[in-house]
Amino acid sequence: MTLIVGIVDKNTKDIYMAGDSAATGEVVKSVVKYSKVFIRDKFIIGFCGSARMGQLLEHDERVNFRLQGSLETDMQYLVGSFIPAVQEMFRLGGFLRTNDEQQSLGGTFLIGYHGILYKIYDDFSIEYVFDDYLACGSGEYMALGSLYSTERTGGLDIPYRIQIAFEAAEKFTNCVAKPITIIKLEYNK
Repeated sequence: MTLIVGIVDKNTKDIYMAGDSAATGEVVKSVVKYSKVFIRDKFIIGFCGSARMGQLLEHDERVNFRLQGSLETDMQYLVGSFIPAVQEMFRLGGFLRTNDEQQSLGGTFLIGYHGILYKIYDDFSIEYVFDDYLACGSGEYMALGSLYSTERTGGLDIPYRIQIAFEAAEKFTNCVAKPITIIKLEYNK
């Protein structure tokens, strides 16, 4: 599968996001040329799983994300506008699926918005946590352990912490591969 890592700079609220280059199946592992992390509008996005999902999130212009209203909280905007726009994008792009209970399903990805990281699950639920970092993909647990440890040491810059997290994941799973792409979205509320 993959590894996506996001970290919020506590001082500036800039968001760093990184993705690996592995595409894995049951037997085969490929190294892909496209990036799994990108900036679209006011969002920094990183996806794991289906390349189709990532292609729609990055390139599909049939559905645009409207601007947040001045009276909306970030969660009201994400739940009431962003997620429905993503669902429509997936539907138009032939990616939206349903499970046995007829619930709409997409895929798992991270977004950064207004200095906060969010994890979007395949049922389109939104998670955000007290930590200033999140991860998703096959290397998630190794990366989270690394990020926790490097946070406690203090003084390490964010790109270096990301590098260490990817090295830990690459060591303990065959589903993570270099090169790693690291991008940054500067905070701009």
